[in-house]
Amino acid sequence: MQKKLKLSPALRNVVKISGGTIFGQAISILTLPIITRMYGAEIMGIWATILSVSLIVQAVCDMGISSGLMLEETDRGVDDLYRVISTISMIICLIAGICVFPYFKFIKMEGIFDAFLQSFLVTVYAFTVKQVNTCYTWLNRYKKYNILMLNPIINYVTVAVFAIGFAILGNIKYGYFIAVILGQVLTVLNMKRQVPKRMFCFELKQFNYALKKYRDLVEFQLPNNCLLQVRDQLPSLLIGTFFGNTVLGYYSVSIKILNMPVSFIGQAVGKVFYQTISEMQRMGEQIGDYVERNFNRAINLAYFPVLGLFAVGDIAAVLFFGREYIEAGTFLRIVVFQTFFMFVITCTQGLEIVLRKQKYSLISTIVQSFFIVISIYVGKLTNNVCVSIILMVCIYCVIQVVYYSKLFDVMNKSMKPYIKKMIGCLISIVLIAIVVRFGCKVIIDRLDIEILNWFNVGLSFRN
Repeated sequence: MQKKLKLSPALRNVVKISGGTIFGQAISILTLPIITRMYGAEIMGIWATILSVSLIVQAVCDMGISSGLMLEETDRGVDDLYRVISTISMIICLIAGICVFPYFKFIKMEGIFDAFLQSFLVTVYAFTVKQVNTCYTWLNRYKKYNILMLNPIINYVTVAVFAIGFAILGNIKYGYFIAVILGQVLTVLNMKRQVPKRMFCFELKQFNYALKKYRDLVEFQLPNNCLLQVRDQLPSLLIGTFFGNTVLGYYSVSIKILNMPVSFIGQAVGKVFYQTISEMQRMGEQIGDYVERNFNRAINLAYFPVLGLFAVGDIAAVLFFGREYIEAGTFLRIVVFQTFFMFVITCTQGLEIVLRKQKYSLISTIVQSFFIVISIYVGKLTNNVCVSIILMVCIYCVIQVVYYSKLFDVMNKSMKPYIKKMIGCLISIVLIAIVVRFGCKVIIDRLDIEILNWFNVGLSFRN
């Protein structure tokens, strides 16, 4: 029974969720080159700023208690907690929309209307993202994977259709923003078919009960969620501030490409992993062996996507988005090493919550956020954004190794074999990529230059 719990259902659920994710991502891959060419790097950079601020807001708007949906003992308690989370999120998102207006007006130097609109988009997007995550957690608890499978399809189809449609109609300035918001709204409506119909609650005793019961989540998970998003969004916010929206647009496009393998497989594996270890813990089972197996599988799954992106990622950027995005290709080949670790982390998400070691995550996030600021500042001094990105990637990788070593110690497991394996994987990726790139260069040098210009490929190797 234990073996069946750990392997068979988990594998089926990963395949089910991944099916929808792969289909949705396929649509994104096919339409992203069209959308980036229609809207340009500057619009993508502006949206990257709105997105970064929104994700920070959504990280704190639930007071950190969303994780309690997986830990609650009764179905009635889960429904009550969902309504409490939705209400708190709505209130905090409305307040945050007012508070971020000065940032867009005086730091980003936007006009009054644009600053107001971008603040409004932060409010709406932050709340809808939190609703997507909250509903996802609720449905994940009850294994409603048929509903969850449709989420990425609905989201990416909506964004693609409306973004391209608005661009054709001439609404270049705001069309992409509206399309992304619509994608989130329709995704929420899809999940609302199964989650509790009553969305809000204004009974003070339920708020007090939830905040008291999950006090540890408020004390540790809330600041950790906030700092985690600040850490993740600091690069975009600081790059946009110091190097401009166009450079930020290149950076955001490279991140979109690198997030594809994480979204394809990593998130689906991670959601099922979190649900499984939570259930195992409630049943009183040890999770150490299961975590080790999944950690090892995550390393194996990450290897080939990272190898391909490091070897020919810049070619892909130029081919799909145009030769003006060659800088995005350079960023991509640097950040891909961070993606390797991020993929493994995503596949084992929620481990610190189940182990009740959120303080470890909090400490690692604070340290990394500090060094991100230092890295961006060094890049500003040298007037080279690549210096900033290289420093950020190196620091991220070192901190994550230390962080997971501590979590493995809690489970009385050793992290050393996996550290050696990851280092070996990274070294082999670099060596194989050198050979692949040399082979590509030989082939490209023999091809007709007119063909290369038509595909915009040769530029990557010749510069």
